[in-house]
Amino acid sequence: MLQGLGARPIAYDPMLDYWLRMAAGAFTLIGGLFAVAAIRPEKYQSMIPWLGMLMIIEALILLTHGLRLGLPLLPFCADVTACFVGGEGYSGIRKAQNNVANKQPRQIAIHDLAKSVIV
Repeated sequence: MLQGLGARPIAYDPMLDYWLRMAAGAFTLIGGLFAVAAIRPEKYQSMIPWLGMLMIIEALILLTHGLRLGLPLLPFCADVTACFVGGEGYSGIRKAQNNVANKQPRQIAIHDLAKSVIV
């Protein structure tokens, strides 16, 4: 599969197999954490800005090393774009939460004001 993305064949090495599976497991768990935070943003609101920053930092790391290694644009630019867009998306979730939180007290105050005028 990786050869279709431009990688050269690599001889089987049990330690490399172990490291790749360890990395894949870690990435899966981290992806699950991102998914849980996106699904339940109200519960994990303090964590969301950090997740967004981590994705933007990852995008910068991928961009730096992709350019440094002279990789073709297609494989690594898609990853960089996904990280930048995802990081901004998580920042958007936080901003939306702040907007909702800031609007609720004003609505309650207006409602209370209207109620006191009617009574």
